[in-house]
Amino acid sequence: MATIHDVANAAGVSTATVSRVLNGSNLVSSKKKKLVMDAITSTGYIVPERVVRTTTSAKKLIILIGSLYHPPICNNFQKEIIDLGYQVLFCYYDNPQYLSSIRNTLQLLKNQIAGIMLLNTPDDSRELQELLADYPLVQIGSSIYADAPNYTIGSDEVSVSRTAMDYLIEQGCRKTAVISFDSKSSILMARNNNRVNGCLLSQLNHRMSVDYSLIKYVDATFEGGYDGIRDLLVEHPDIDSVVCTLDSIGVGCNYYLNQEGLRSRIRMIIADSSETWDLHKLGIPFINNHQESIGASAARILHAVIVGELSTPFQQYIPFELDC
Repeated sequence: MATIHDVANAAGVSTATVSRVLNGSNLVSSKKKKLVMDAITSTGYIVPERVVRTTTSAKKLIILIGSLYHPPICNNFQKEIIDLGYQVLFCYYDNPQYLSSIRNTLQLLKNQIAGIMLLNTPDDSRELQELLADYPLVQIGSSIYADAPNYTIGSDEVSVSRTAMDYLIEQGCRKTAVISFDSKSSILMARNNNRVNGCLLSQLNHRMSVDYSLIKYVDATFEGGYDGIRDLLVEHPDIDSVVCTLDSIGVGCNYYLNQEGLRSRIRMIIADSSETWDLHKLGIPFINNHQESIGASAARILHAVIVGELSTPFQQYIPFELDC
């Protein structure tokens, strides 16, 4: 009788890859999946009953792993995924010190887990990648996998910030500062860099010179935005506008400008949505990235991955709009 080792040898892959194919992992390329399936046929390998059983609809638990509970995303994800017949468990994770907790949860519930949703997790460590590798997985935001097939959904960060800068330039602004956040996480810094680069691309597209001294990196907090615009105005008192790449930074910046009586002179926009502050009430233009649509779409994509309707990894961007 053929074994999993015979299948691996026939396919020219490792036994771990065969196991991942049998368990429905999305971290195997379509080419390797075909090699494994062809090898199963040619060797006459009989898939163990436990694999058949545990890859059917008996698994109905979705693990939602995130660094924060974002209500517009998470509530809509939960509503949609429950309508599809699943239950949801939220697990907090924002740095490797929580890895053992995630590992224990997955081990305890492994026979019930149908798939995993990863929400804006700043950790791309090899340990986390390996821990999640055998589960159907969809990611909201940047992917933790740089070299493996995966499914991601979110906003086109470059286009979001480019649209924000375009808005200010079209309003006649000519000296625009950019306040963005600093992070030790390579994933968050990649997102941050995309937002800053979008602003720079807008300026170049309008044939404007780029002044890197007008870019300020701060903590991703209200205080960061407050201190950031204050320090920029010391160096550049003639700033006429500012793009803030995060909602908390933008609200802090807005507070300082109002406090100093500068809000009427200095235009601003936030290249982000917010579930924490009412940006309409604060009178701050922003980019609405439709987080509720991101959550609902992520649920439908994860279900499609789980049941095998999706086999080709992709990245989906949800449309956004300027709200001013």
